[in-house]
Amino acid sequence: AVTIYFVSMDGVVTLDKSFYLPGQQITIRVDDSDAATDPTIIESITVRVTSTSDPTGIVVQLLETAPDSGVFVGQVLISNNTFDRGNPGIIFANIGDTITVVYTDQFPEDYATTGRSKDISATAFVGELLEKPIAISPTLVISTLDGTPATTIIAGQLYLISVSLTNNNPIPVSFTVLFLVLDPTGTPVQVQLQSTTLGPGQSVSIGFSVTFPSPGEYKVRIVVVKSIADQTPLADRFEQVVRVESGELK
Repeated sequence: AVTIYFVSMDGVVTLDKSFYLPGQQITIRVDDSDAATDPTIIESITVRVTSTSDPTGIVVQLLETAPDSGVFVGQVLISNNTFDRGNPGIIFANIGDTITVVYTDQFPEDYATTGRSKDISATAFVGELLEKPIAISPTLVISTLDGTPATTIIAGQLYLISVSLTNNNPIPVSFTVLFLVLDPTGTPVQVQLQSTTLGPGQSVSIGFSVTFPSPGEYKVRIVVVKSIADQTPLADRFEQVVRVESGELK
């Protein structure tokens, strides 16, 4: 009896960057030694490239870098022009999209067991990844608990201070908001925090309840960080002065 051993391995799909802008090219690389069947010629494989805005996508041919190398490379251009949708070598995508490259490996690592091909993918985002992606609204909204805007802030009364935050990155961002109230001497009299996650381009209004203990000028400071454990800033620090009056107004 003759025993035949079938040895195969999963292909690997890599892109030259993790994010792109419209007008830029993606360089796609697939490493798959099983796809190099003829050591004397340069062979080719295909991948399908799709985006959130174009789920059908296009097929892109990758050429082997050298005979029997098992390394295949090709390019695709990103365009946000609707007239380019479906054109060869161009993937239509908008800011905030995810681009997905799928390679169907005909002989993956588990082929001897399953006898089936396997889809292997890599993704990238369309849009610039900002170091500080969270934008804080330019002014605070101060209101009484029933939602009425507070034109005069009185010491000893309870107020709701809210701020709007926007994620300008094309990927979801999780973060923690530190809310501090500093008295006229610069001493923190209140510290609160909230954590949330925003999707690409999403905004949220976050509110904090505050009582100013005495009259004077207070500073409300807002700091956005990755987390309490990792206080990498994800937004420019915000400060606003709030003038607090006594309750004995004439």
